[in-house]
Amino acid sequence: MSDKQFYQQFFDKVNEGIILIDNKMQIIDVNAQISAIVKLQKSELIGKSISEVLMIDNLSELIEKIFEKNDVLDNYEIELNNGNRIYHLILSATKLGSGGFITLKDISQLKQLQDRIQLEASMNLLSIMARGISHDFNNLLMGISGSLNLLILDSKSLSPTQRKFLLDAQKALFQATGLVKQFQNLTREDKPRNIKIDIFSALKNVFSFLDRTSSKVIDKKINFEANSFYVFADPVKINQVFLNLATNSINAMGDSKTNGFIQVFAKYATSAEMLKRGKTGNNYVHIIFEDNGSGIPEDMLDKIFIPFYSSKDDSSNLRGLGLPITYDIITRQFNGLIEVESIPGKSTKIHLYIPGIQIDEEEFKLIEHSDLPQGNETILIADDEYTVRNVLTVTLEQLGYRIIQARDGSECMDKYLANKDSIALILLDITMPKKSGVEVMKEVRAYNKDIKIIISSGHTEEEIHKGILAKAQGHLNKPYDREVLAKLVREIIDS
Repeated sequence: MSDKQFYQQFFDKVNEGIILIDNKMQIIDVNAQISAIVKLQKSELIGKSISEVLMIDNLSELIEKIFEKNDVLDNYEIELNNGNRIYHLILSATKLGSGGFITLKDISQLKQLQDRIQLEASMNLLSIMARGISHDFNNLLMGISGSLNLLILDSKSLSPTQRKFLLDAQKALFQATGLVKQFQNLTREDKPRNIKIDIFSALKNVFSFLDRTSSKVIDKKINFEANSFYVFADPVKINQVFLNLATNSINAMGDSKTNGFIQVFAKYATSAEMLKRGKTGNNYVHIIFEDNGSGIPEDMLDKIFIPFYSSKDDSSNLRGLGLPITYDIITRQFNGLIEVESIPGKSTKIHLYIPGIQIDEEEFKLIEHSDLPQGNETILIADDEYTVRNVLTVTLEQLGYRIIQARDGSECMDKYLANKDSIALILLDITMPKKSGVEVMKEVRAYNKDIKIIISSGHTEEEIHKGILAKAQGHLNKPYDREVLAKLVREIIDS
């Protein structure tokens, strides 16, 4: 092997891109790494100015001035879009003879890692905020829920129209509770918290969010009615799927797109349709997510679920992870299927097949007072929120119980010690002034290790299933309705 051949092999196999330039800042040679980055052959690059190739205004002038001073340009971070992807590069320039050489180090993966670390830090901060805000909102919803439930107890005297208004309010409260739960779950990485989810409501929430945050005027339409299709899933995950798909559609529209739309259809897939796809059962909800964006070339359809893959300039925060995350949630976590069909330059349809559940409208019926379990025992309620204490007191008194109230942890201990022989159950909030629920529980158990306690809190179950709180006989996550309260109270007292 000649020296020239050795030099050329070494030149081309170096991991970093190398550009040799003359004293006019024009390219006289490049290695294979540069050709791969800029998507141009060496013959197409020779003679071009460095500013033209790297698409940075005044770069040639900057390097020329540095060379005049016999100085070095070091660790100059740039972005380069070659039409297929964005490269994050570190540029260094060193004078050599009458010209010099430039090295380009690809730090794209490092940049992605930095972005993920920064995102994780932001999400951790959001998690702290979410816990506090959700706790306060749950206390407010508990007051609303309790007052509404007390009104329902007297609903026999109301007209059918008034009863319908109560039913609508109850459904709205159910949705509000779900929204707060989603906020609580937003930054958790624990086991999925699966609940019954109305596909229509989940889509509507995502579209409403995008209407407020996206500058593009895109028509968003849900082509089925509310309460038509339900799935049993983690609300955070289902929202993430719809948000990823909708964001991907918006990005596909382009800034010049007019009359852009996203529309969603849903139906139950037949057993035959699912059998062809290797699944059994007729309960799968088939969701079709369609947009009239730029579409996906046929040769790229099998690559769109590859992490960090992008067919264009991906300026969103998803960084090529939106569809891979969606694929993982649908196929692995939901045990479903995802299929894609696209007409380049015209439209894209993404088909989701998710196991569905049937839901009975009777779930929202107004439950009569006589349907609920009752009792005559003494219950100590400790909560620093007046509205919460009040609705719990009235609800349980109407069910026959004798109630003792405490406004804080210290008063709770005083009331307990004064009535410990008659108290059958303590309904205990965690966050209270003077003494917390944790402190109260420790002190109470020191007097009576068998005292029955139900934790009533606006925090998540993960937060209350720790330490001594995990030893409580029951847990109620605010807001809860009187049916849940009545059944659990009776169950714990009788256990």
